[in-house]
Amino acid sequence: ATTTTDASGFFSLTLLPGTTSVRIKKTGYADFTSASFVVITGLTTDLGILSLDQDGVVTGTVINASTGVGIGSATLSVTGTSATVWSAADGSFALMAPPGIQTLTATKVGFSSSTTPISVIAGDSLSAGAIALTPGGTITGTVKDSLTQANLSSVNVTITGTGNGVTTNSSGQFSLTQAPGLWTLTFSTTGYVSTATLPVSVTAGSSNALGTTYLAPQATITGTVLDDEARWPVYGALVLVKGSNTGASTDASGFFTVPATAETTTFVINDPPCRNADCLDYESAPLTVAPGETRDVGSITLTRAKIFAGPLYSPSGVSLAGGVVTATSSSRSLSGPLPLFVPPDTYTTVYSLDGWLSRTCSPPPSACDLHLTRSGSLVGTVVDAAGGVPIPGATATAGSVSAVTDI
Repeated sequence: ATTTTDASGFFSLTLLPGTTSVRIKKTGYADFTSASFVVITGLTTDLGILSLDQDGVVTGTVINASTGVGIGSATLSVTGTSATVWSAADGSFALMAPPGIQTLTATKVGFSSSTTPISVIAGDSLSAGAIALTPGGTITGTVKDSLTQANLSSVNVTITGTGNGVTTNSSGQFSLTQAPGLWTLTFSTTGYVSTATLPVSVTAGSSNALGTTYLAPQATITGTVLDDEARWPVYGALVLVKGSNTGASTDASGFFTVPATAETTTFVINDPPCRNADCLDYESAPLTVAPGETRDVGSITLTRAKIFAGPLYSPSGVSLAGGVVTATSSSRSLSGPLPLFVPPDTYTTVYSLDGWLSRTCSPPPSACDLHLTRSGSLVGTVVDAAGGVPIPGATATAGSVSAVTDI
């Protein structure tokens, strides 16, 4: 629940019973959170007077450490608070900050950031003086197609892990400024495989020419997905490049087109929906594709899954909710809630449901009676006949069910 104080500073909130606290926010004042209190049904809790401390005003100028010239559009923020402003064209700024010992951070793309401890007094003004940011160096280069050697425009060139980036011009060239440090550049654009540079060492005022970076045209894999029984096209199957989020769904004719993200690519087809059934997942053998190549893998037939669907029934024919089936063949054992999808094979199945006796079915499954019998319980105590002392660990068996006595 949220409300706003009136002209007298009064507020009223309707809350559910329980333990809570109230938070007060107002521009120009430090945020306030009350101690926890208990809301009781039908009673009004009066918190009395809640005093807010006024923010202090922090002023200063952000300058270039090399030239002393003011830096515009630098970001000034107070750590752990929402207080943020941007410096004016001449580098000056004025920032409202909560009272107390705070950390003022100044950042600007292409410069090293700076942190300054400040002591803010409520309602007072504090000068942080000149905050000097060290300029970085420039990184330049050209991006080309690895096959045709053509210059590539509109390639995204970013400093990995930062928001700093540019796009190449019509000649494939780029230039960006980055703070001193060891940085990796990433190159990406539609239709090409993304690549990254080795770390580049940038120092203040340095000029770093990377030369030419080559991007390989994206290879493409196409194919058609079919149901192996009816040979129907499989619509809506998800075809993914293994180990990535790159992929596409098959269309109404079962056709797909996916980009190959590496020279050797494996693709998978996940959770494919065959008509009136489910098909098993598929994984291709590794494919070696050349940059820019379109590789058609032809028709891929998916194996329909065998399904143990249930439902289970009471002796009178009432459908029972839930149930677990364990399907065991000579090569595998699979278990799960109904319905259970398994690879084609010959299975012995065991159907079970809490409160009912389990049912074992031998092949073929069509001959299985899924009517269960309600289970009963039998209790007793086993003692020494001579002394009447309870006997722990004795096994009691009735029919095919056994239990062990407790301690």
